[in-house]
Amino acid sequence: MAQVTTPGLSLDLCTRCQFVWFDATEFEAVPMLPPPPPPPKLPPEAAEILALYKVEQMAKEQQEEGPPQEMWKIVPAICGFPVEEESGTIQHVPIITWGIAAACIIVSLCSFANLDSIVKQFGFIPAEPLRYGGATVLFSLLLHGGWWHLIGNMYFLLVFGDNVEDYLGKKRFAILATVAMIAGDFVHWLGDPHSTIPTVGASGMISGILAFYALQFPHARLTMFFRFYWVHIPAWGAFLGWGVLQLIGVVNQLSGFSRVSSLAHVGGALSGIVLWLLWRKHA
Repeated sequence: MAQVTTPGLSLDLCTRCQFVWFDATEFEAVPMLPPPPPPPKLPPEAAEILALYKVEQMAKEQQEEGPPQEMWKIVPAICGFPVEEESGTIQHVPIITWGIAAACIIVSLCSFANLDSIVKQFGFIPAEPLRYGGATVLFSLLLHGGWWHLIGNMYFLLVFGDNVEDYLGKKRFAILATVAMIAGDFVHWLGDPHSTIPTVGASGMISGILAFYALQFPHARLTMFFRFYWVHIPAWGAFLGWGVLQLIGVVNQLSGFSRVSSLAHVGGALSGIVLWLLWRKHA
Protein backbone atom coordinates (compact mmCIF):
# COMPACT_ATOMS: atom_id res chain seq x y z
CA MET A 1 0.00 0.00 0.00
CA ALA A 2 1.04 3.54 -0.62
CA GLN A 3 -0.23 6.87 0.57
CA VAL A 4 -1.40 9.32 -2.07
CA THR A 5 -1.85 12.84 -0.86
CA THR A 6 -4.11 15.31 -2.66
CA PRO A 7 -5.24 18.73 -1.47
CA GLY A 8 -7.38 17.98 1.56
CA LEU A 9 -7.19 14.16 1.20
CA SER A 10 -4.81 11.33 1.99
CA LEU A 11 -5.82 8.08 0.24
CA ASP A 12 -4.55 4.49 0.35
CA LEU A 13 -3.44 3.12 -3.05
CA CYS A 14 -2.60 -0.50 -3.88
CA THR A 15 0.56 -0.40 -5.95
CA ARG A 16 -0.25 -3.72 -7.68
CA CYS A 17 -3.93 -3.44 -8.60
CA GLN A 18 -4.16 0.38 -8.58
CA PHE A 19 -7.29 0.32 -6.38
CA VAL A 20 -7.94 3.27 -4.10
CA TRP A 21 -9.43 2.87 -0.60
CA PHE A 22 -11.52 5.57 1.01
CA ASP A 23 -11.77 5.76 4.78
CA ALA A 24 -14.98 6.91 6.43
CA THR A 25 -16.09 10.35 5.22
CA GLU A 26 -13.19 10.59 2.73
CA PHE A 27 -15.34 9.98 -0.35
CA GLU A 28 -17.74 12.73 0.67
CA ALA A 29 -14.79 15.10 0.90
CA VAL A 30 -13.82 14.58 -2.77
CA PRO A 31 -14.49 17.90 -4.58
CA MET A 32 -17.29 17.66 -7.18
CA LEU A 33 -16.80 18.74 -10.78
CA PRO A 34 -18.73 21.85 -11.71
CA PRO A 35 -21.79 21.25 -13.96
CA PRO A 36 -21.17 21.66 -17.70
CA PRO A 37 -22.06 25.02 -19.16
CA PRO A 38 -25.44 25.21 -20.92
CA PRO A 39 -25.30 24.75 -24.71
CA PRO A 40 -25.15 27.95 -26.68
CA LYS A 41 -28.53 29.24 -27.77
CA LEU A 42 -29.23 28.64 -31.45
CA PRO A 43 -30.11 31.54 -33.70
CA PRO A 44 -33.84 31.61 -34.57
CA GLU A 45 -33.15 30.47 -38.15
CA ALA A 46 -31.14 27.44 -37.02
CA ALA A 47 -33.73 26.53 -34.38
CA GLU A 48 -36.46 26.62 -37.04
CA ILE A 49 -34.47 24.37 -39.38
CA LEU A 50 -33.83 21.89 -36.56
CA ALA A 51 -37.51 21.83 -35.61
CA LEU A 52 -38.55 21.19 -39.23
CA TYR A 53 -36.02 18.37 -39.49
CA LYS A 54 -37.41 16.71 -36.36
CA VAL A 55 -40.96 16.99 -37.72
CA GLU A 56 -39.88 15.42 -41.02
CA GLN A 57 -38.18 12.55 -39.18
CA MET A 58 -41.30 11.93 -37.09
CA ALA A 59 -43.45 11.94 -40.22
CA LYS A 60 -41.09 9.52 -41.94
CA GLU A 61 -41.14 7.14 -38.99
CA GLN A 62 -44.94 7.30 -38.95
CA GLN A 63 -45.07 6.46 -42.65
CA GLU A 64 -42.76 3.47 -42.17
CA GLU A 65 -44.97 2.14 -39.39
CA GLY A 66 -48.29 2.80 -41.12
CA PRO A 67 -50.02 1.75 -44.35
CA PRO A 68 -48.65 2.41 -47.86
CA GLN A 69 -48.92 5.99 -49.06
CA GLU A 70 -50.56 5.02 -52.36
CA MET A 71 -54.21 4.22 -51.67
CA TRP A 72 -54.53 1.45 -54.26
CA LYS A 73 -51.85 -0.58 -52.46
CA ILE A 74 -53.91 -0.79 -49.28
CA VAL A 75 -56.44 -3.18 -50.86
CA PRO A 76 -53.96 -5.95 -51.88
CA ALA A 77 -52.05 -5.48 -48.61
CA ILE A 78 -55.21 -6.08 -46.56
CA CYS A 79 -55.93 -9.15 -48.73
CA GLY A 80 -52.57 -10.58 -47.63
CA PHE A 81 -50.39 -9.63 -50.60
CA PRO A 82 -47.04 -7.85 -50.10
CA VAL A 83 -46.83 -4.44 -51.77
CA GLU A 84 -43.77 -2.43 -52.74
CA GLU A 85 -43.44 0.70 -50.59
CA GLU A 86 -41.59 2.45 -53.42
CA SER A 87 -42.43 1.13 -56.86
CA GLY A 88 -39.52 2.94 -58.50
CA THR A 89 -39.33 4.08 -62.09
CA ILE A 90 -39.41 1.48 -64.83
CA GLN A 91 -37.17 2.48 -67.74
CA HIS A 92 -38.65 0.10 -70.30
CA VAL A 93 -42.18 -1.12 -70.98
CA PRO A 94 -42.42 -4.68 -69.56
CA ILE A 95 -43.86 -6.22 -72.71
CA ILE A 96 -42.97 -9.83 -71.82
CA THR A 97 -44.49 -9.55 -68.35
CA TRP A 98 -47.69 -8.00 -69.68
CA GLY A 99 -47.84 -10.52 -72.53
CA ILE A 100 -47.58 -13.52 -70.20
CA ALA A 101 -50.20 -12.02 -67.88
CA ALA A 102 -52.57 -11.32 -70.76
CA ALA A 103 -52.20 -14.85 -72.13
CA CYS A 104 -52.84 -16.39 -68.70
CA ILE A 105 -55.90 -14.21 -68.10
CA ILE A 106 -57.45 -14.88 -71.52
CA VAL A 107 -56.85 -18.64 -71.51
CA SER A 108 -57.94 -19.05 -67.88
CA LEU A 109 -61.14 -17.04 -68.34
CA CYS A 110 -62.03 -19.06 -71.44
CA SER A 111 -61.46 -22.31 -69.50
CA PHE A 112 -63.52 -21.50 -66.40
CA ALA A 113 -66.80 -22.54 -68.08
CA ASN A 114 -65.53 -26.12 -68.46
CA LEU A 115 -62.55 -26.11 -66.11
CA ASP A 116 -62.42 -29.74 -64.93
CA SER A 117 -62.31 -31.34 -68.36
CA ILE A 118 -59.86 -28.76 -69.73
CA VAL A 119 -57.51 -29.23 -66.77
CA LYS A 120 -57.62 -33.02 -67.26
CA GLN A 121 -56.86 -32.60 -70.95
CA PHE A 122 -54.17 -29.90 -70.86
CA GLY A 123 -52.79 -29.93 -67.31
CA PHE A 124 -49.29 -31.23 -66.64
CA ILE A 125 -49.43 -34.86 -65.50
CA PRO A 126 -46.14 -36.30 -64.17
CA ALA A 127 -47.04 -39.81 -65.35
CA GLU A 128 -47.47 -38.43 -68.89
CA PRO A 129 -44.95 -35.56 -69.12
CA LEU A 130 -44.65 -35.75 -72.93
CA ARG A 131 -48.33 -35.48 -73.82
CA TYR A 132 -48.82 -33.36 -76.94
CA GLY A 133 -45.07 -33.45 -77.44
CA GLY A 134 -44.48 -31.94 -73.99
CA ALA A 135 -46.68 -28.92 -74.77
CA THR A 136 -48.66 -29.43 -71.55
CA VAL A 137 -45.77 -27.67 -69.77
CA LEU A 138 -46.89 -24.49 -71.54
CA PHE A 139 -50.63 -25.25 -71.54
CA SER A 140 -50.64 -25.87 -67.78
CA LEU A 141 -48.90 -22.55 -67.16
CA LEU A 142 -51.69 -20.64 -68.90
CA LEU A 143 -54.50 -22.44 -67.06
CA HIS A 144 -55.52 -21.73 -63.46
CA GLY A 145 -57.72 -23.53 -61.00
CA GLY A 146 -60.05 -20.64 -60.18
CA TRP A 147 -60.42 -16.92 -59.68
CA TRP A 148 -58.19 -16.59 -56.59
CA HIS A 149 -55.50 -18.77 -58.14
CA LEU A 150 -55.47 -16.55 -61.21
CA ILE A 151 -55.64 -13.26 -59.28
CA GLY A 152 -52.84 -14.26 -56.89
CA ASN A 153 -50.47 -15.39 -59.62
CA MET A 154 -51.13 -12.39 -61.84
CA TYR A 155 -50.61 -10.01 -58.93
CA PHE A 156 -47.13 -11.35 -58.17
CA LEU A 157 -46.22 -11.51 -61.86
CA LEU A 158 -47.26 -7.93 -62.62
CA VAL A 159 -45.94 -6.32 -59.41
CA PHE A 160 -42.51 -7.95 -59.35
CA GLY A 161 -42.01 -9.13 -62.91
CA ASP A 162 -41.75 -5.62 -64.37
CA ASN A 163 -38.77 -4.79 -62.14
CA VAL A 164 -36.94 -7.96 -63.12
CA GLU A 165 -37.69 -7.50 -66.84
CA ASP A 166 -36.55 -3.89 -66.64
CA TYR A 167 -33.25 -5.02 -65.12
CA LEU A 168 -32.62 -8.04 -67.36
CA GLY A 169 -34.07 -6.84 -70.64
CA LYS A 170 -36.64 -8.71 -72.70
CA LYS A 171 -34.41 -11.50 -74.00
CA ARG A 172 -32.96 -12.59 -70.67
CA PHE A 173 -36.28 -12.16 -68.89
CA ALA A 174 -37.90 -14.47 -71.46
CA ILE A 175 -35.13 -17.01 -70.79
CA LEU A 176 -35.69 -16.71 -67.03
CA ALA A 177 -39.45 -17.24 -67.41
CA THR A 178 -38.97 -20.24 -69.72
CA VAL A 179 -36.32 -21.91 -67.57
CA ALA A 180 -38.34 -21.37 -64.38
CA MET A 181 -41.46 -22.80 -66.04
CA ILE A 182 -39.63 -25.96 -67.14
CA ALA A 183 -37.70 -26.31 -63.86
CA GLY A 184 -40.90 -26.06 -61.84
CA ASP A 185 -42.60 -28.89 -63.72
CA PHE A 186 -39.37 -30.95 -63.74
CA VAL A 187 -38.95 -30.81 -59.95
CA HIS A 188 -42.67 -31.53 -59.55
CA TRP A 189 -42.17 -34.59 -61.79
CA LEU A 190 -39.16 -35.73 -59.76
CA GLY A 191 -41.22 -35.63 -56.56
CA ASP A 192 -43.80 -38.11 -57.86
CA PRO A 193 -43.19 -39.24 -61.44
CA HIS A 194 -46.12 -41.70 -61.31
CA SER A 195 -48.76 -39.16 -60.28
CA THR A 196 -51.80 -38.90 -62.55
CA ILE A 197 -53.10 -35.68 -60.97
CA PRO A 198 -52.95 -32.77 -63.45
CA THR A 199 -51.45 -29.49 -62.23
CA VAL A 200 -52.02 -26.01 -63.61
CA GLY A 201 -50.80 -22.49 -62.87
CA ALA A 202 -47.88 -20.14 -63.49
CA SER A 203 -46.57 -20.24 -59.92
CA GLY A 204 -43.44 -22.25 -60.81
CA MET A 205 -42.38 -19.62 -63.33
CA ILE A 206 -43.36 -16.78 -61.00
CA SER A 207 -41.32 -18.34 -58.17
CA GLY A 208 -38.22 -18.03 -60.35
CA ILE A 209 -39.02 -14.36 -60.98
CA LEU A 210 -39.58 -13.73 -57.25
CA ALA A 211 -36.27 -15.40 -56.37
CA PHE A 212 -34.43 -13.22 -58.88
CA TYR A 213 -36.20 -10.10 -57.56
CA ALA A 214 -35.31 -10.86 -53.93
CA LEU A 215 -31.65 -11.40 -54.79
CA GLN A 216 -31.29 -8.44 -57.12
CA PHE A 217 -33.31 -6.01 -54.98
CA PRO A 218 -32.80 -7.41 -51.45
CA HIS A 219 -33.45 -4.12 -49.67
CA ALA A 220 -36.65 -3.22 -51.50
CA ARG A 221 -39.17 -2.62 -48.71
CA LEU A 222 -42.42 -4.54 -48.78
CA THR A 223 -45.50 -3.86 -46.68
CA MET A 224 -47.99 -6.47 -45.48
CA PHE A 225 -51.05 -6.30 -43.24
CA PHE A 226 -50.76 -9.10 -40.69
CA ARG A 227 -52.99 -9.61 -37.66
CA PHE A 228 -54.18 -6.00 -37.58
CA TYR A 229 -50.62 -4.63 -37.85
CA TRP A 230 -48.73 -3.13 -40.78
CA VAL A 231 -45.53 -5.13 -41.20
CA HIS A 232 -42.57 -3.69 -43.12
CA ILE A 233 -39.90 -6.12 -44.28
CA PRO A 234 -37.08 -6.12 -46.86
CA ALA A 235 -37.48 -8.30 -49.93
CA TRP A 236 -34.80 -10.74 -48.81
CA GLY A 237 -36.63 -11.30 -45.51
CA ALA A 238 -39.96 -11.86 -47.24
CA PHE A 239 -38.36 -14.34 -49.64
CA LEU A 240 -36.68 -16.18 -46.78
CA GLY A 241 -40.02 -16.55 -45.00
CA TRP A 242 -41.66 -17.67 -48.24
CA GLY A 243 -38.91 -20.26 -48.72
CA VAL A 244 -39.55 -21.75 -45.27
CA LEU A 245 -43.26 -22.06 -46.09
CA GLN A 246 -42.41 -23.82 -49.37
CA LEU A 247 -40.21 -26.36 -47.59
CA ILE A 248 -43.08 -27.11 -45.22
CA GLY A 249 -45.35 -27.37 -48.24
CA VAL A 250 -42.98 -29.86 -49.90
CA VAL A 251 -43.18 -32.12 -46.84
CA ASN A 252 -46.98 -31.91 -46.87
CA GLN A 253 -47.10 -32.55 -50.61
CA LEU A 254 -44.88 -35.62 -50.46
CA SER A 255 -46.90 -36.90 -47.50
CA GLY A 256 -50.12 -36.55 -49.47
CA PHE A 257 -51.59 -33.82 -47.27
CA SER A 258 -51.52 -31.04 -49.88
CA ARG A 259 -52.44 -30.76 -53.54
CA VAL A 260 -50.48 -27.51 -53.95
CA SER A 261 -47.28 -28.20 -55.86
CA SER A 262 -44.69 -26.67 -53.56
CA LEU A 263 -42.11 -28.73 -55.46
CA ALA A 264 -42.85 -26.67 -58.56
CA HIS A 265 -42.37 -23.49 -56.51
CA VAL A 266 -39.01 -24.76 -55.25
CA GLY A 267 -37.90 -25.79 -58.73
CA GLY A 268 -38.78 -22.40 -60.18
CA ALA A 269 -37.08 -20.56 -57.32
CA LEU A 270 -33.90 -22.61 -57.68
CA SER A 271 -33.71 -21.74 -61.37
CA GLY A 272 -34.11 -18.04 -60.50
CA ILE A 273 -31.26 -18.29 -58.00
CA VAL A 274 -28.98 -20.02 -60.50
CA LEU A 275 -29.67 -17.48 -63.25
CA TRP A 276 -29.11 -14.60 -60.84
CA LEU A 277 -25.70 -16.06 -59.97
CA LEU A 278 -24.89 -16.24 -63.68
CA TRP A 279 -26.21 -12.82 -64.66
CA ARG A 280 -25.84 -10.55 -61.66
CA LYS A 281 -22.66 -8.92 -62.98
CA HIS A 282 -23.50 -8.92 -66.67
CA ALA A 283 -27.01 -7.53 -66.99
